[in-house]
This record gives sequence, structure tokens and C-alpha cells, in this order.
Amino acid sequence: MDPMKVFRMLWQYKAVFLPILLVTLSAAVYVFQFGPRYYQSTVSYALVNPKLPSEKELDSNPQLSALNSDNPFLRSSDPALITEVLVARLSSNDMSTTLKNGGLSTDYSVVRGVNGNGFVVAISAISNSVESATATTKTLGRAFEDNLRSMQKVNGADDKFLFTSFVVNPGDKALEQFSSRLRSSIMVLLGGVVLMFGAVSLARSLENRRGRRRSDTEPDSAAPDDSFPSRVPGIASTVTPPHSAGIPADDQNPAELQVPRVRERTRKLRSMEEDRVH
Repeated sequence: MDPMKVFRMLWQYKAVFLPILLVTLSAAVYVFQFGPRYYQSTVSYALVNPKLPSEKELDSNPQLSALNSDNPFLRSSDPALITEVLVARLSSNDMSTTLKNGGLSTDYSVVRGVNGNGFVVAISAISNSVESATATTKTLGRAFEDNLRSMQKVNGADDKFLFTSFVVNPGDKALEQFSSRLRSSIMVLLGGVVLMFGAVSLARSLENRRGRRRSDTEPDSAAPDDSFPSRVPGIASTVTPPHSAGIPADDQNPAELQVPRVRERTRKLRSMEEDRVH
């Protein structure tokens, strides 16, 4: 569709188009400036493998041999298994229920770190206030550390054989998510555009309907008047209406009005023929 044709159609119904456009733009600006604001807080943890004693150290130090080294995650062939278990625990419904009961945000995510690094865990929380978003990530961080220790201690392993963690990004400051307000503004603009085209289409339909109704009710001004013939069959000249000669229309025959003219024309033709023969 030609854009200029669309614009001309909209401008033709500017009485409908312009008010809706102004209201839509005002609503979009209002939503972006004064709409609900959301903030995101992110904290990252890195996991560190335990430093296991060598055979020489175990032989030289009998106390090391006596320590419980039964950490189930040390026996796994996948070193990132502990990360997957932590992500699963923090993403469970029980964790969401705990946050909800504590008045915190349940809009959060727990994923592996940048590029899917198996030993980095990123925890993010989104809320309508900075305090709520920060408190949510801190609660999830404490749950992360508690779960990290408890699931390795299932068999009573000594602390020397446990994975530990340290904070990569503390997430003390929550940042506003402008994208949420921008998405809301875009939705308002799209709704306004749909409403605008719908209103213009309705106005155009009503105008066409009124035009058809008017053409059906008004008489045809181009129709000929049959009350008086404009031409007499067989005679090319226009007949003079009876009233123009001062004679009532009922007392005159329109064909008789042309007889003198026909006779005069016939005499002229005969005269021309005689001159041409001589």
C-alpha cells in the first residue's frame, strides 16, 4: 500500500485521526515517565574446588587419612554437577514460597554465569523497589551458601573436602530496568494505532452509507422532462414551447410550428437548383 495514499486518507478524516493521535502520544509519554518502575539486582558467585591432599601428604600425616572425605560431588565425573544441583534447588517452588512468605519478590532467576561457565552462578531478582530487589538477592545468596554446604555434608565430609564459594559481584546496587517502561509505552502506541485505523475505517464506512442513502432518496435532476417534447420526430430543429408564442399549449400542435420554416427552406432549395441548371 502506498504510504502517501494512507496519509491522505488519514488526513481526510483528521477530525477523527488527530484527537486519537494526540491522546495516544500523551498516554505513551505518561506511561514512560510515570508508569511503574522495576529494578534489577544481580549477585554472582564462583565455586572453588577443594585442595585434596596428595598420597605423600596422607602418608606423612596420619591425621589427614583419618578425615572423612566422602563428598559425593568429588566422586562425580562431571565437575559442574554441583552447580546444576544448586541452580535446581534455588529455582524450586519451595524457594519461591519462602520468598513470597517473606514479602520478597518471586520474579528472580538463577543461572550459570557468563558463557555458561559451570563454576559461576548468577542470581538476579526484579522488583518494583530497590530495597525489595536487593533484599531478594541477599536472601537467595544466603540460601545458595547454605545449600552448597548442606548438600556436601550429607555424608559428614570434613570441611577440607568441600567446595567453597566467593562473591564475584556483590549486587549491592539495583539498577532500573528502562526496558520495562519502554515496552509499556510501545504497547500503548500499538493500541493507539489500532484504535486510530479502526475509527477512521468506521468514519469512512458511515460516510459511504450516508452517501448511498442520499442518492436513493433524492430525485434524479438529470432525467428529461416528458411533459413537453423537445424535438419532433423527423424534424431536426428545436420546437418553440407554446407559451413563448403567447398561445395556450392545449391549442397548438408542436409539429405545425415547423411548417412555415420547412416550406421556406424547400423554396430556397428549389431556387438554388433552378439557378444551378440555368
